[in-house]
Amino acid sequence: MSESKYRDVVAKLSERIDSGFYFEAGRSGRMEPVDQMAAEFGVGRTTMRFALAILEDRGVIRPHQGAAWFVVPPPLRKSSPDRQG
Repeated sequence: MSESKYRDVVAKLSERIDSGFYFEAGRSGRMEPVDQMAAEFGVGRTTMRFALAILEDRGVIRPHQGAAWFVVPPPLRKSSPDRQG
């Protein structure tokens, strides 16, 4: 897996999360399916899942049963040091 690919995905998703994209138009924080995001960013499922795991570790997103991912609203995020993937 290319280090730059997952970092690019983390950066792009972080931009969307910070902009409130996943809470617009009644989305309730739900992210697109992993396969859809992987295709959009031009990466494989492994790279996509690694990027999601980094964001989960940062407390920014959380998995939900059924393979859905949700953005954690800012007031509910854990306050841990930001780790570099």
